[in-house]
Amino acid sequence: MKQIKISTKHEDNQIELSADSLEEISELLDKLPEVISKLDSVKEQLVAKVGDVDLKGIVKIDEKGLPVLSGLHREITDKEAIMLLLYPLKEEGLKSGDIGMLLNRSGIVSTGYAARLYEMRREGIVTKKETGEYILTEKGKVLARELAKKLRGVVVQQ
Repeated sequence: MKQIKISTKHEDNQIELSADSLEEISELLDKLPEVISKLDSVKEQLVAKVGDVDLKGIVKIDEKGLPVLSGLHREITDKEAIMLLLYPLKEEGLKSGDIGMLLNRSGIVSTGYAARLYEMRREGIVTKKETGEYILTEKGKVLARELAKKLRGVVVQQ
């Protein structure tokens, strides 16, 4: 018997249902709202784990657990983008190349991000661990929290 497949998109998730009969597909479709609700709940938990500041609509966590900026790249500087990428990672941090990759995935083309990291180190916003990862200093965390609160206002107004 042929398998029946149905595919749909919910926000940025692809949901695929497959079954051997129309009855099974019908049962799966009846359960779909529950599945979507669970997906939304998991996504909310991922955003909540980003930190003590509400970064919903600003930072998303990808499937690998890395932060990606969502849609505000025109409104922030490269330094601010770097702070928002580092903030949810707390003491884990990111290496320079990873920061560049995440900036690109966030829609920010920054050939000078390494220079921005150097400036941020000089300004006391980030520090570099012995293993090469950049993390936010206390000053950087305060600046990132203030920026997130400011951007939350921008997100709400849009």
